[in-house]
Amino acid sequence: MRNKELISNVSSISCVENYFLGWCGEQGIGAGILFNRTYLPPIKILTDFIFGGARFESYGEIPRVMAVAESYGAVTHSAATELDFDGIDAAMAAGSLALTEVNAGFFKGIALKPWRSDHYIWLAEPVRGGYGYLNNYPLSKGSMGKGKLAEVYGGKTLIYARSKTDCVNAAAAIADREKQFCQIARAEHRGFPLPDGADPTALRDAVGVWKITRRRLADWFRAALGDGCEQARLVESLCAELNGFYVWLGASVLRKRFDAGQAQTKLNGILGKEKELSQIVKGGARL
Repeated sequence: MRNKELISNVSSISCVENYFLGWCGEQGIGAGILFNRTYLPPIKILTDFIFGGARFESYGEIPRVMAVAESYGAVTHSAATELDFDGIDAAMAAGSLALTEVNAGFFKGIALKPWRSDHYIWLAEPVRGGYGYLNNYPLSKGSMGKGKLAEVYGGKTLIYARSKTDCVNAAAAIADREKQFCQIARAEHRGFPLPDGADPTALRDAVGVWKITRRRLADWFRAALGDGCEQARLVESLCAELNGFYVWLGASVLRKRFDAGQAQTKLNGILGKEKELSQIVKGGARL
């Protein structure tokens, strides 16, 4: 039986990414493949959110890990609008990932609601008359009969499967890996003065995306260079600072008290570590 801990600490932006990464962990599809296109310069992220009106739940500048894995031939996927129980059962029997969109009825009696309207659950295993499921927000595990699933069905099913050939396009993956090393080394680094009246919610969401990309990057460095590499250690330290900044910004939003000067100080320190990371990668003869 799968437990909700499988999806409780993965570096995802969307619910589908969350389940996909949990499933990939079971399948042995690692960070060296999934996070090859994860890096964005911090100035890009900050600009998109502070000045461009980007939103966390729909930010599209980072390729979704499902698309990256599929582009390398590691997985295939199919989508359907009809609720096909036979197809879901066959997919689960084959060890594939079966996701179904759910409607507002699924959240009846639940206080917390996901930000996006198109929310999916993972049909994690068959149970008598239905399925056990995992839900990433709010994090939960449960079961429901097929009749109940039909009631809360949101109109789409996604199935992800390991490629039948189990063949990864190594040349493409290596090219993307080297490209990411170059992007990190050559990233633009400069100050980012927060504008007067900066929206703390936009800054919080920017930092939310930023910290997810850096958590992925730490895993990617370990896969590419080894567990003890200097780059991964620095990114882990960077992640800790980003997480602390994110928590502080979240509290500021809730209390409606935002200290722009303190935010700028915290931001400047984190940007300094980003510059240090680029310098370390550039000195690593990867270019």
